Amino acid sequence: MRYNPRRIENPRGPVGQRIAGGSAMALDVMEHELVPEHHLLAEEEAERVLEELKVDRDQLPKIKKGDPAIKFLERSSGGAIDEGRIVKVVRRSHTAGVFVAYRIVVER
Repeated sequence: MRYNPRRIENPRGPVGQRIAGGSAMALDVMEHELVPEHHLLAEEEAERVLEELKVDRDQLPKIKKGDPAIKFLERSSGGAIDEGRIVKVVRRSHTAGVFVAYRIVVER
């Protein structure tokens, strides 16, 4: 048989799923040890953080509304997350300890 790149299939199934016993089950990316914690801040807390850091919202790094972490937060909070909300990202590392960053939600 000739090589045809269109015929090559992923033996593990579609990306983001794994095959177990012949059936596909969703893989929760937020449970992976390398994915940092994401927390949606209340407006009062967001204002306090901005004041503490002495920055404006537009100076924060951005996170897209389509990011898997934002979609997870939307599912867990039970509603859409509006553009302009601030998310706290907590990264844990054996070498660096705990690093906290803040990101602002944007459409694109």
